[in-house]
Amino acid sequence: MGIGVGFVENFDWADISEKYDSEDTVFYCDPPYVGYEDYYLVNTIDHGALVNGLAELEGDWICSYEDVPEEGSKRCT
Repeated sequence: MGIGVGFVENFDWADISEKYDSEDTVFYCDPPYVGYEDYYLVNTIDHGALVNGLAELEGDWICSYEDVPEEGSKRCT
């Protein structure tokens, strides 16, 4: 098994997941850490919506969170 085609994009997670989600897709998300949003120039992320959206994807995903937001922790085990 190898990697076929890869894309790196910088868009809202919801737009990317809608565009590329399939059972053959792997997403990598690197959102601002919870509680550190003010360190970023753009900090409009809804962490709960992201976690819930990841749980509903057909594809696999990797997300770099320091701590999973409480509202989504049961979905991300």
